[in-house]
Amino acid sequence: MSFENTKSLYVTLKHYDKNYEVGRLALKDLDIYFEYNPDFLKTKIEISPLKLALKTGINKGDRKIICWLVWCFQ
Repeated sequence: MSFENTKSLYVTLKHYDKNYEVGRLALKDLDIYFEYNPDFLKTKIEISPLKLALKTGINKGDRKIICWLVWCFQ
Protein backbone atom coordinates (compact mmCIF):
# COMPACT_ATOMS: atom_id res chain seq x y z
CA MET A 1 0.00 0.00 0.00
CA SER A 2 1.21 3.46 -0.87
CA PHE A 3 -0.38 6.81 -0.11
CA GLU A 4 0.45 7.86 -3.67
CA ASN A 5 -2.73 8.58 -5.68
CA THR A 6 -4.85 7.98 -2.57
CA LYS A 7 -6.83 10.66 -0.78
CA SER A 8 -5.64 10.95 2.77
CA LEU A 9 -6.49 12.86 5.90
CA TYR A 10 -3.79 14.49 7.99
CA VAL A 11 -4.22 13.80 11.70
CA THR A 12 -3.18 16.39 14.28
CA LEU A 13 -3.16 16.43 18.06
CA LYS A 14 -3.27 19.29 20.51
CA HIS A 15 -1.49 18.13 23.65
CA TYR A 16 -0.76 20.53 26.52
CA ASP A 17 -1.15 23.60 24.28
CA LYS A 18 1.22 22.19 21.66
CA ASN A 19 0.08 21.03 18.20
CA TYR A 20 1.54 17.88 16.68
CA GLU A 21 1.22 16.47 13.17
CA VAL A 22 0.52 12.85 14.08
CA GLY A 23 0.34 11.27 10.62
CA ARG A 24 -1.88 10.38 7.67
CA LEU A 25 -5.03 8.28 7.50
CA ALA A 26 -6.39 6.77 4.28
CA LEU A 27 -9.23 4.54 3.15
CA LYS A 28 -8.60 2.30 0.14
CA ASP A 29 -10.71 -0.67 -0.96
CA LEU A 30 -12.53 -0.72 2.42
CA ASP A 31 -9.23 -0.96 4.30
CA ILE A 32 -7.97 1.75 6.65
CA TYR A 33 -4.28 2.70 6.63
CA PHE A 34 -2.31 4.97 8.91
CA GLU A 35 1.27 6.24 8.78
CA TYR A 36 2.90 8.21 11.60
CA ASN A 37 4.74 11.44 10.86
CA PRO A 38 8.46 10.76 11.55
CA ASP A 39 8.68 13.84 13.79
CA PHE A 40 5.74 12.62 15.86
CA LEU A 41 7.43 9.24 16.43
CA LYS A 42 10.27 11.09 18.15
CA THR A 43 7.85 12.48 20.78
CA LYS A 44 7.13 8.96 22.12
CA ILE A 45 3.48 9.96 22.74
CA GLU A 46 1.39 6.77 22.58
CA ILE A 47 -1.96 7.35 20.85
CA SER A 48 -3.13 3.74 21.09
CA PRO A 49 -0.38 1.35 22.22
CA LEU A 50 -2.46 -1.81 21.66
CA LYS A 51 -3.99 -0.92 18.28
CA LEU A 52 -1.50 1.52 16.76
CA ALA A 53 2.02 1.01 18.06
CA LEU A 54 4.63 3.70 17.48
CA LYS A 55 6.52 2.41 14.43
CA THR A 56 7.57 3.55 11.00
CA GLY A 57 5.76 2.43 7.88
CA ILE A 58 2.12 2.06 6.97
CA ASN A 59 -0.19 0.31 9.45
CA LYS A 60 -3.29 -1.49 8.18
CA GLY A 61 -6.36 -1.22 10.43
CA ASP A 62 -9.05 -3.73 11.29
CA ARG A 63 -12.08 -3.68 8.95
CA LYS A 64 -14.41 -3.66 11.98
CA ILE A 65 -13.28 -0.08 12.59
CA ILE A 66 -15.01 1.02 9.37
CA CYS A 67 -18.38 -0.21 10.66
CA TRP A 68 -17.85 1.71 13.89
CA LEU A 69 -16.84 4.90 12.03
CA VAL A 70 -19.90 4.73 9.76
CA TRP A 71 -22.20 4.22 12.75
CA CYS A 72 -20.50 6.96 14.78
CA PHE A 73 -20.62 9.68 12.13
CA GLN A 74 -23.98 9.10 10.42
